[in-house]
Amino acid sequence: MAMGLQRAIEAVDCCIHRRIPQLTLYVFTSDMLAALGSGAPGVLAGFLNHLRGLVTSLQGRGVRLRIAGDMEPMNEHLRQLILDAEMCLAGNTELALTISIDGVRDWDLSKAFKHWQANTTAHSVLPLETEALQPYVMQAQTPDPNLVIRTGGPIPRDNAMVWHTEETALYFTHVLWPDFGSNALAKALHWFSQDNRPAGIEIRPQR
Repeated sequence: MAMGLQRAIEAVDCCIHRRIPQLTLYVFTSDMLAALGSGAPGVLAGFLNHLRGLVTSLQGRGVRLRIAGDMEPMNEHLRQLILDAEMCLAGNTELALTISIDGVRDWDLSKAFKHWQANTTAHSVLPLETEALQPYVMQAQTPDPNLVIRTGGPIPRDNAMVWHTEETALYFTHVLWPDFGSNALAKALHWFSQDNRPAGIEIRPQR
């Protein structure tokens, strides 16, 4: 976990250096949590408890933080930890960092529908269109990503990243996140900068 957090800080530094304004890290997908089984809550709690040290690093870098995902299963202590971290970094402007925790599509759409319903008058007969939900989805506060980098293989079927990537460049690599250092990130960004890049690329592990 410590190595994964170090990679996150390296990614933040790279984005700040290159003046990239938005960065989203997909930390725990539902596929990952399902694989962890009964140990998932403990791993998630351990990660969130690392927020204290992470906030100090982000504050020194001028990073604003948002934690996105289903918070209901978390205990009150963890929810308060997230709120405190977001409030502490709210005034920063160098980079907007979103950490997506289990931000799966079904939860995102369910939340968006409930918020839309709460903001729609009872006598309204307007049909529900996809566009009506857009202000309430997880990524509403940020533009759709220009580039998604998927480490460790293909995109999970239910990951929220595919929900907001209709016109996004997708970069696949078998390199696992703890090994995805600054050089690997620079390589992905170089690929993205090419005018004649293919629709996607998959980096095979070296034998």
